[in-house]
This record gives sequence, C-alpha cells and structure tokens, in this order.
Amino acid sequence: MVARVARAVEKSVVAIDVRTTGESGTGSGVIIDKSGYIVTNNHVVAMAAEDKSALTEVVFYDRTRVPARIIGGAIAAVAFALASYAERRALSAAFFAGAIGAGVTGALYLTSLGPVFSYAIAAIIVGLLGGLAARRALTPPLVIAVAGITPLLPGSAIYRGMYGLMNGTGGGRKMATAVLIG
Repeated sequence: MVARVARAVEKSVVAIDVRTTGESGTGSGVIIDKSGYIVTNNHVVAMAAEDKSALTEVVFYDRTRVPARIIGGAIAAVAFALASYAERRALSAAFFAGAIGAGVTGALYLTSLGPVFSYAIAAIIVGLLGGLAARRALTPPLVIAVAGITPLLPGSAIYRGMYGLMNGTGGGRKMATAVLIG
C-alpha cells in the first residue's frame, strides 16, 4: 500500500536547492498544479529571500534542474488572513498586500539599502496601500496590514542567527538584523 502511494506521488515531489556564496541548503516541496507552482516551507527558501545573489533551483524526480521564482509573500499573507478568520472579501486585499510587501522587499534588495531599510519601506507601503485595499474590500485596515506584513517577519533570520550562535559559527550579525527588522 505504501509503495503504491509513493509511486503515485513521486513525480510531484521535488527537491529545492538554494546556494549563496557562503551557504547552501536543500529542502523539499510538492507541485500543486500544472502551472508548476510548488508548496514548500519558508525555511527552505528563506536564504534566497535574504540574499539577492542566491541561486534557487528545483530538482525534479528525473534529476532535471530548473531555476525557481519565489512568490510566497502573497500566499503567506492569504494564509495568515485565513488562519485569523478574516472574512472572504478580505482575502484578495490580503493577497495584494502580501504581494506588494514581497515585491517591494525583493526590489529593494537589489539596491544598497540593506535588509533593515528594505523591510521598513515595504512595511510602510503595505500599510498605506493595504489601507486603500481594505477600504475597497470593506474590511478593517488592520486585518489587511497585519496579513500583508506577516511575510516580512524575520523568522528565518532569527533561526539562522540562533543556529550560528549555538554552533559557534557566528550568527551575531543575522541576530542583529532580525532584531532590527522585527
């Protein structure tokens, strides 16, 4: 029975490799539709979100490698809104706010501002545009702003900072960045 289930899903399970100049990581994901969207955990792709030079590749069952794009900010915002029991009409505005936050942060990573200012500017823009979207959706602005800012939270930076401190490989800089962001 288990072997039959494994054979049925093996082509939808992928490996995700992320490489930066100093680190690398591998995780797994599942293809959820014919367009190629993949669901994975944030910790798998967090390195790529924090390092603009990171290379993220999806490795299929037949060992084919293809570059990946990260669109998780919008999905995380909608998931948070759903988990917070937001009304259905708020979900599209939450998606919009999460996409704006992730997009602004990603664009600002290409500049020399650094992560702290990138996240701060993205949070301000999410707050302003999220308020406008909330008015159109007839939803309290706080629902949209909180959902939109959720993908910007520094969970992965804290995790890697603590990991570095516990293993004696540093981590102080990542912890400081996480504290300044959050």
